Amino acid sequence: MWVLGAPLALFVFFAIVGSNSPDADAKRQARAVIDVCMSDMKDPLKPAQTREAARWMCERLRDDFVRKYGVQP
Repeated sequence: MWVLGAPLALFVFFAIVGSNSPDADAKRQARAVIDVCMSDMKDPLKPAQTREAARWMCERLRDDFVRKYGVQP
């Protein structure tokens, strides 16, 4: 389950670090978190349940990104 926590922890970390940087840096960091999440979701070596949970998390991260920035990541 740490696989699911890693993207979320990275997102929180980058959100905190990115709060003092320009908007472009925050977008870049959020995109990097989504990329890591997508990588976990597509990893065939991970159990199906983990990939499904990662899919849900990736969709949530992507929706948050679109809501915040108004564009797709």
